[in-house]
Amino acid sequence: MPAQRPNILFITTDQQRGDALGVAGQSWLQTPSLDALARDGYYLTRCYSETPVCVAARTTWMTGQHPWAHGVFGNSRNPMNPENTLPGALTRHGYRTHGAGKFHFTPDQRMLNGFESTVICEEGRMPEGDDYHHWLQTTPWAGLERAHGVGNNDIFAAPSPVPEPHYVSTWTANEAIRFLHQHHATEPERPFYLHCSFTKPHSAYDPPRPYDQLYAPDEVPEPWRNGKDMPESPPQLRRANFEYTWHSLGPEQIALARAFYYGNITHLDHCIGRLLGVLDGLGLREDTVIVFNSDHGDLMGDHNLFFKSNFYEESTHVPLIVWAPEAIRNELDLGPSRRVDSLTSQEQLMPFMLSAAGAELPPDVGTAPPLADVIAGRHPGEPVHGVFGNQENRQLALIEERYKYIWWANGRFEQLFDRQSDPTELTNLADDPAYDDELGRMRATLVEIVRAHGGHAALEGDDLRGSDYDESTTRFGRRNPQPWGRRPY
Repeated sequence: MPAQRPNILFITTDQQRGDALGVAGQSWLQTPSLDALARDGYYLTRCYSETPVCVAARTTWMTGQHPWAHGVFGNSRNPMNPENTLPGALTRHGYRTHGAGKFHFTPDQRMLNGFESTVICEEGRMPEGDDYHHWLQTTPWAGLERAHGVGNNDIFAAPSPVPEPHYVSTWTANEAIRFLHQHHATEPERPFYLHCSFTKPHSAYDPPRPYDQLYAPDEVPEPWRNGKDMPESPPQLRRANFEYTWHSLGPEQIALARAFYYGNITHLDHCIGRLLGVLDGLGLREDTVIVFNSDHGDLMGDHNLFFKSNFYEESTHVPLIVWAPEAIRNELDLGPSRRVDSLTSQEQLMPFMLSAAGAELPPDVGTAPPLADVIAGRHPGEPVHGVFGNQENRQLALIEERYKYIWWANGRFEQLFDRQSDPTELTNLADDPAYDDELGRMRATLVEIVRAHGGHAALEGDDLRGSDYDESTTRFGRRNPQPWGRRPY
């Protein structure tokens, strides 16, 4: 156990793809605060969300378990034992635990799940309003969060009607800063765990001014497309393109959505910079472990798609930065700051933070290699296994250093990508006879991994379970009446 328990600051964003950082090679993208944190800490370039959708990924954050263990494969109910969550374990270990922002617990968004306290923004999921909504009602901007008419899962870009000082990302940072000041004044000897959970850059793509003018749409990189994505995509994704009317979007609208998405990210970076500045001003940086991650990415027009919920790189690859004070670097033998290109996953975050705190791991946690060992180079990392969806419409993925294999149970559709020669995943090699051996090897490896994880529902004998494509079992076959996620506010 460390001689002195460190504070832990867990900063998360919603729907920020792994390449959406300046330090990720996007020199035009302004993320100076996160870039500096990455340079001074450990920048893990190949972190993946095992289930790239909000509730499932957040359950992995909270439990430290692979989805096969915690049982959440989509945006469905996520029952958790509060004592065995990340904040619950730290509360039991003597930490003051607090959350600010979006947590997306279902069915009751106000469940604490181990936190001692939270202030929340749930983007209209609570008919009675959330803490941000109630706060905004006390200002001249009451009721204007959605005055632009854009819903949670719309992709139409519009500047926020709410000015930057009252914008939701600003509010989330302010609430986290408020906690730091209060805790420092009242309980300075007690270590804290603060989860600052931003709702952006998740759509609506509505950055506050002047961040809506930061990137010219015609200068933002265009989506990755090969002209054949639609015919070569799984039938579910072809159907989604029409169900959400993405096929009707012109290049100007897509470029504007991308520009506003990145505008939101730069504003988030500004908010994070303010938060880290307060940490420094209070003299807390050298006593605090900082972890930055996102729950999943956003395709932003790549492969003719938006949002997430599949295992394309832009959906499942997420940013991960770890910063630790010298005492913790020495305690965990992390070594000097560095870029780490080994494969990592969200399952590894909770065990890392608990080990930094000297806290005991709850049961059924820690099956992946310890993140500290991967950071230090003592472990090379291991392939990431992903699972999303129910039995009828399950997707499985195996992500190795070079190859990525994806299985769509509904339709028995296979995808194989060579990320060394095809990093944008535009060429599916599954039907190329030259790759039959590689395809068979990865499929057999995936069967072994799924079986080892207890995912027997995804298997049929010694093979992956599948069926002929049946659109009636998909959300599109059920004719979701409001696929755009519009909410009252």
